[in-house]
Amino acid sequence: LRRFKGHTGNVTSIAWSPTSDRIASASEDKTVRIWEVSSGKEIKICRGHQDKITSLAWSPDGTMIATGSMDYTVRIWREDDENEIKCFRADEAGHAGSVMTVAWSPCGSLIASGSEDKIISLWNSKSSDKVRDLVGHEETITSLSWSPDGAKLASGSWDTTLRIWKVSTGRKERCFKGHAHRVSSVAWSPDGKTIATASWDKTVRIWEVSSGKSSQHCCSKTAALTSVAWSPDGKMIVTLSGEGIVAVWKV
Repeated sequence: LRRFKGHTGNVTSIAWSPTSDRIASASEDKTVRIWEVSSGKEIKICRGHQDKITSLAWSPDGTMIATGSMDYTVRIWREDDENEIKCFRADEAGHAGSVMTVAWSPCGSLIASGSEDKIISLWNSKSSDKVRDLVGHEETITSLSWSPDGAKLASGSWDTTLRIWKVSTGRKERCFKGHAHRVSSVAWSPDGKTIATASWDKTVRIWEVSSGKSSQHCCSKTAALTSVAWSPDGKMIVTLSGEGIVAVWKV
């Protein structure tokens, strides 16, 4: 195991490159850092955001990183360059609030961003043009997850709901209600049939996409659950609680 030191503020998001032995980390210190896992070496520092960075996501080919920030912007960085190559701003039809989550589509052509302005925006990753907004949530959007085929997008929000959107039209297909508190994290299963959601109500729920049925799969006794992710084979989920406890559960 390795420990990577360099950030001067809380680390808010980390992601493993899909194509190389590198990890990207985002921080409240307004920087993105890229690390080589095998050596523990810091490869580069990306600076440009004017406020805390809340989230990051690699492009599917591992050549770029998208970041969201409390400065209301989404920025794109090349993996081999410390300078940003694109910036989506509020004065250019961007968000009117902090960007809380970003997610790159499986094909790499779209970037989704969710904000405290209650709006999900879809961006063309090459041209920087906004494709459309997805409107319907009543509170801050906290998490986004693409379906494996890229046709749909799942979103979680402080309004306690999970929503599924058809990307080609921007239409909301389903709204799942069941949590008693804010939804903090959503994750689409590898087979595309179910979605896991973590919540401040201390539970994880597993939802059937086709029927909307859900089950309370696991529960934290003492703290809100802040993140959830699937194992590659779809047989387990891992959760993180507000107390810093990581737990693995069989589905």
